Amino acid sequence: MTLAIITIITSLANFLLGALVFVKNRTNPINVSFFIFTILLSSYISISYISVILENPALFKLTFIISAMAKSTALIWIISMCKGYKRNIAIIISAITMILLVGFGIDDFYVKDIVINNNSFTYELGAGYVVVLFSTAAIILYGTTLLIRSIITQTGLVRKKLLIITAGIVSYVLAALLTVVLLPALNIIPYSLLDIPETLLFIVPAAFAMIKYKA
Repeated sequence: MTLAIITIITSLANFLLGALVFVKNRTNPINVSFFIFTILLSSYISISYISVILENPALFKLTFIISAMAKSTALIWIISMCKGYKRNIAIIISAITMILLVGFGIDDFYVKDIVINNNSFTYELGAGYVVVLFSTAAIILYGTTLLIRSIITQTGLVRKKLLIITAGIVSYVLAALLTVVLLPALNIIPYSLLDIPETLLFIVPAAFAMIKYKA
């Protein structure tokens, strides 16, 4: 019951914060990409919980797909904030993501042997999952580097906005790496659902900065 409440509150909070940023400027690609990201993030949170309640491996596997889409959308958002929105870059990132998602349609390529275990899922990573890990690391490394460079070169309110957003991202990434990557790699799966409330470490400061400093 507690997990259900946390899931509902976190999912709604992420969606509403994204909607507030979107409403602030509906025509700004930066605001739009952030809103799309929060929609994907809220979907990921909700489906992760539902998959466990229904004990549905197919829904659980879907969360990996949504996660990949959310990461690529986040990268588009970060690039747009730092370099301005470029449609060609957004198309290229989206196309690469779609190609990577094909792997989830291949049995056992990314994720295999998904079984129910004490109201959670135990799973084994497929040989192809190294591609997902590599792409995730690349997104984190490039996105963080781009933000840091922008913080160094920018001044005033823009710099302050990027500092707040970067602090939130770093906090979330460190927490997520522990609960989503490191612990599952050690076959410690139950704690992976802790990434639900952890998302607010990122979304709350990001939304605040974008609304306050006119993203």
